[in-house]
Amino acid sequence: MTLPDFARDFATIDAFLAWWLENPVLQEPHAGVFNGYYAGYRAKFTSYVRHHYRGQSEEVCQLIAAQDRPALLEIGGGCGTEALWFALRGARVLAIDVNAERLAVARARQEIVEQGIGRRLDLEFRFCSLFDLPRQPDFDLIWMEQAFHHVEPRDRVYSTIAALLKPGGRVVISEANGWNPLLQLVLLRRRGFRTVVERTTEAGERILYGNERITVPSRMARGFAEAGITQDAVRYFRVFPNISAADRLMPIENWIPGSAAPLFSHYNFVGRKA
Repeated sequence: MTLPDFARDFATIDAFLAWWLENPVLQEPHAGVFNGYYAGYRAKFTSYVRHHYRGQSEEVCQLIAAQDRPALLEIGGGCGTEALWFALRGARVLAIDVNAERLAVARARQEIVEQGIGRRLDLEFRFCSLFDLPRQPDFDLIWMEQAFHHVEPRDRVYSTIAALLKPGGRVVISEANGWNPLLQLVLLRRRGFRTVVERTTEAGERILYGNERITVPSRMARGFAEAGITQDAVRYFRVFPNISAADRLMPIENWIPGSAAPLFSHYNFVGRKA
C-alpha cells in the first residue's frame, strides 16, 4: 500500500482517523489493540460522530495555529490519534499514558506517519503518569480528552497542570458532561456510587483511579482557579448517541442553545494560566 502524505492529504482529524479505521496497515498485536480501542468508531463512524470528533479538538488546533511550534502535553495519549495530528499541525508534542499496549500502538503509528511524510515528527510517547513529570513550566498547551475523570487525586491534577503550564499557557479539557441526567444514570448503573477506586498498575503499584468520575464545568473552573488558572471558555456539544438517525437529527441539535447544558453529553473547558 502506498502511504499518503499525512500532513498534506488530510484536512481534518476525522478524515485522518477514518483512514486508519479503513486501512489495515497495523500489524498484530497493535492491530488488535487499535481495533479494540476504536471498536465503536469502527462499527459506526457516521457523519454526526465525525462532526463532533472533529469539533472536540477545535480549540487546540486554533491555539496551535496561533503560535510558533508550541510545546504541547497530552495527558492520556491512548493510541495516539490526537498527538499525531497535533504534531502534524506543527506542535512539539509529549503524549503520556499508563497503558503500555496503547503506547506501543501509538509509536507504531508514528513510524507509519513519518514514512508517509518523509521526516521525523517532534513527538514523544512516554509511559508515565501526570504526577511523574517534573513540576516545571515546560508547556504552552495541555490537552486531555476523556481522561480527566480517571486521574486521581483530583486536587493534585489541578495544581500539577498549573505547575506544568508556562505563564499564559492554556489547558483544554474535553469531558463527559456531569449536568446530563441520562449520562449520570447510565454511569450509576454501571459503577454504582464508587467514583474513586484503587487499581494496580502494570508496574504493580497501587494507585487511585477515577471510576468515570465526571464533573461539571463550574466545579472544574473552581478547582483550576484555586491553582491559578482562570476559565477562558466552556463549550457544550453533542446531544445524540452513536446512532444512524443522529445524522438526520443534527439540524435539530444546531438549534439547541448552549445554555441548555443538561441536554449535552460533552463539553470543552479552556483555562488560561495568568
